[in-house]
Amino acid sequence: WKKFVGMHAKDNFRVFAFMDSPPWMDLKPAAGTSGGKDVLQQVKALAEMVGAEALLKIDCTANHKTSPWKCYLGQYTLRYLATPYFLVADKSDSWQLREASGQQCPQEWPELSGLVTDLRSKSVSMLSDLSANMCNKCTIWVPSCFDSRTSLTRRGWKDVLVTDFRGNKVNMETAFHEFLEAQVDAEQAMYGTGYFESCTGFACGEMCNSPAVAECNDQR
Repeated sequence: WKKFVGMHAKDNFRVFAFMDSPPWMDLKPAAGTSGGKDVLQQVKALAEMVGAEALLKIDCTANHKTSPWKCYLGQYTLRYLATPYFLVADKSDSWQLREASGQQCPQEWPELSGLVTDLRSKSVSMLSDLSANMCNKCTIWVPSCFDSRTSLTRRGWKDVLVTDFRGNKVNMETAFHEFLEAQVDAEQAMYGTGYFESCTGFACGEMCNSPAVAECNDQR
């Protein structure tokens, strides 16, 4: 990216990434359901069709020699990113849950409760580890909502709040501004910052009435 931007910009610029809903999990379709899709297999098929393995991080593919296409999946590749980034990820990503369950409102099906819990558990575990140990100069903002691509709406930027372990309520706009400010503070930018919603229920975060939730309410 620096080489590409460098052809069109003056010196003394910095590159960072803004990522919304990237940590796709290796999530298997719920047993006994029809229409559920295996996201990992979809990624594999796309990688094999495009044949773009040369674009993947070498240190990631070195750890997945028999299945390098896994490095297209956020669960496996995010830990290798060195570029500073701001990452947004809902604990209950609506796109992944709908793909794996084949249902628009998987949280309302008792037999899918294991799938819903599995995604939330895997996401929180991976992102917490990323924030604490592997994330360099990054900020991770994790609301507990049933939503996806949260940054595309004004509600996502300003209204949805993450109540962190200190009891502070932080919206995405504030977290992003703090991320940008940290990039010009060399000492502060050395560390990763995580904002994780502390409530543990499904879509229990404040102001989490997302379009996905509204669609389910309309179907009742």
